[in-house]
Amino acid sequence: MIKLLTSAQMKICDERTIKNGIPSKDLMERAARALVDLLTGSDPRIRPDTRKIGFLCGTGHNGGDGLAAARFMHESGFDVFATIVRRDGCTDSLQPSDCCDETFVQYGLAKKAGVPFSQDPLNCHPTLWVDAIIGTGLERELSDGLKHLIREIEKKDVPVIAVDIPTGISSDLGRVMGSALHAEATLCIQNMKRGHLLFPGSDYCGLLSVCDIGISDQVIKDCDSLVCPDPDFFKPYLPARPLDSNKGTFGRLLCVCGSVGMAGAAILAAKAAYRSGVGLVEILSVGENREIIQSSLPEAVFTEWNSNWETVLPQSTTKADAVLIGCGLDKSKQSLKIMTEVLSKLKPGCPLILDADALNLLALNPILWDFLPNHTVLTPHPGEAARLLSSTVSDIVSDPVGAAESIVSKKDVVCVLKGARTIVASRNAKFLLSAGSPALAKAGTGDVLAGCIASLLCQNAERKQKHEFELAALGVMLHGRAGGLASERYGSRGLLASDVADQLGIALSKMDN
Repeated sequence: MIKLLTSAQMKICDERTIKNGIPSKDLMERAARALVDLLTGSDPRIRPDTRKIGFLCGTGHNGGDGLAAARFMHESGFDVFATIVRRDGCTDSLQPSDCCDETFVQYGLAKKAGVPFSQDPLNCHPTLWVDAIIGTGLERELSDGLKHLIREIEKKDVPVIAVDIPTGISSDLGRVMGSALHAEATLCIQNMKRGHLLFPGSDYCGLLSVCDIGISDQVIKDCDSLVCPDPDFFKPYLPARPLDSNKGTFGRLLCVCGSVGMAGAAILAAKAAYRSGVGLVEILSVGENREIIQSSLPEAVFTEWNSNWETVLPQSTTKADAVLIGCGLDKSKQSLKIMTEVLSKLKPGCPLILDADALNLLALNPILWDFLPNHTVLTPHPGEAARLLSSTVSDIVSDPVGAAESIVSKKDVVCVLKGARTIVASRNAKFLLSAGSPALAKAGTGDVLAGCIASLLCQNAERKQKHEFELAALGVMLHGRAGGLASERYGSRGLLASDVADQLGIALSKMDN
């Protein structure tokens, strides 16, 4: 389990470690030693050209890390120079009032050791830049002077190794704060931060290498943070397959999905549910969809709603072990009535999953929030999340973690905010899953994900511990893995949503091994 800390949490961890007896200077020099190790070959993926290294050092702690590393490299015989980078430009000197105490100490030690300093780094022609300008904690757009420096460095086409995170990237949000350096590799100090994995920051970080500077596991454990789970974490949540089982063992899923012209969404969700192990799928849809659904997926039970929906729907709902609403639905008055009726007839404890137009109906009719059972799973993409929060897509994309947190603050639900980095959030925990790929940027893959999650919840419905959060995250991981398997066969451009659904069983079997 990898914890992705915020800059504030990392600062608290530093402070607690110092309070526990490790001096700040030691922490800084441990980070510098780790940087030296990286530059001299500790990570076989990273082979920097160290013939001449330019250290760009800011006035904060990140700059102190860089100054200490420049001293260590110089003392080892490497050709290095350092530049002090302030918000208003470059200089070769530093005063105590310009920086934090620890960085001024490292500046003095570097000067004493004979490290060359330059106020004109662009004309020093290094073969490698070390970016130790800002690091974490950037909260405002870069100054014009820093933007100009970044533009000029990028023109030189010289590789960059970043300390903690490239200059210009928000370590909390992954945003580009006006401009940012593209790093070939980034040395993450102690722990990865959110901005290392969230886009677009992830594109600027290059290869990630994490160093341990001695902050205790307990101090980090105390942080309530976003987590990137290991695949092995999910194994205890895989539905068991007893030898004496039957279709009833694995649950009956009701999919209230598909409107006229949108039968495909219902088919994809139901197929994904079957491929993920559910015992039986009943599709409740308009009569016009009967022929195509039954010919495309004969394993599914089809029930039509037309004029008799008020009779049919309560029967189907009360028999269901889990209910999925929304894939291929529409926002009509009839769909609203049907959704309201389903919510009123759910068995106590029956898992509920809302996707697509069920989410849009929820946004249009906020009173429905009051009828959602606790731990209902919502699977919005950024557009649907924006409607749920009366926000904009750009706001959602720029802070997906915050958006997911806002959704679960409205009700005790599980939010699966879909994207290249999917955020799964409840009121008690937050996961970031990075299993997505461009191959999944196809119509219908969201229906497949909804069906997969619904299937897992359905198979777990009779357990005393429901684990909706963990099972929703497991569904996201399986969906990503199935997308990867389908890409190997069809390529990322030619993949179809149905190909992903067909690979879910293989993805599950690989986890069983």
